[in-house]
Amino acid sequence: MQKKKERFYAGIMMLIKVRMPILIKVKGYTRVRNGKIEKVHSYYRIVKGR
Repeated sequence: MQKKKERFYAGIMMLIKVRMPILIKVKGYTRVRNGKIEKVHSYYRIVKGR
């Protein structure tokens, strides 16, 4: 019975580690919207990863 609990907890730990969000910095750029040029500031994007 003890072995099953250890495996269960190990499986939960693996799922938590795999599903951690990662922040990636996106550099600022310019884009055209409705015929106007606008600046987009740098920002952080969340990516699901390991």
